[in-house]
Amino acid sequence: MTDEYSLTVRREIGAPAEELFDAWLDPQSLALWFKPDGHATRAEIDPRVGGTLRFVMGSDESSCIASGTYREIDRPHRLVFTWSSPDTRFRDSLVTVTFRPSSSSTTIVEIHQVGLPDAESRASHFAGWSDVLRELGPSPSHEVGRQTSVRESTPATEDPDV
Repeated sequence: MTDEYSLTVRREIGAPAEELFDAWLDPQSLALWFKPDGHATRAEIDPRVGGTLRFVMGSDESSCIASGTYREIDRPHRLVFTWSSPDTRFRDSLVTVTFRPSSSSTTIVEIHQVGLPDAESRASHFAGWSDVLRELGPSPSHEVGRQTSVRESTPATEDPDV
């Protein structure tokens, strides 16, 4: 048995993979849809391998800051970055976001996160990433705003060994 937890969240969104991928690397677009638990987000990113990311979520009085480093940027297929926040107990976890076209007009976006410290952190991140994908569907950028279908998954497993 390992002491790390993981999660997977996926959603089918009515937009091309290229547009959805680009929405993850544009700070102005991120501010429109990256809203875990409905909180406004300010993103400061350097979208290149080795570049940093910093998300300030919430109001100035009660904000949560997450930071990390981009490890892989493979447009329009995959993003990999570290993620450290109060909910990871400031340990680096690893997030992989994949974009898989499912038809000519929809893309399955999947977020897989490993290295979470406990079940509470996994539940919190599962809820946050689920919110993010719900918001991404309707309006990930000014150009993308169409949503033809939505399918969400439940946590891949409740087994901490996965």
